[in-house]
Amino acid sequence: MTMRLHSSNLYMFNFGKCKCLHTGHGHEYAQYTMGGTVLNTTVKEKDLGLTISADMKVSEQSGIAAAKGKKFLD
Repeated sequence: MTMRLHSSNLYMFNFGKCKCLHTGHGHEYAQYTMGGTVLNTTVKEKDLGLTISADMKVSEQSGIAAAKGKKFLD
């Protein structure tokens, strides 16, 4: 896990926490690096309450939203 100090803003950046989400066709097996660290790959990622999957389908996000809405109605 490599951490570097960004000189202009003076904050630590953790390259070990970065992930790569492959979408589309053609580069599923490519390895990407950042700061000399090979990025981990993932098939779905949740950020800011939104779930994004590699196939870019919204069915999982819709199911999560429906379940949350149902909690309020019960």
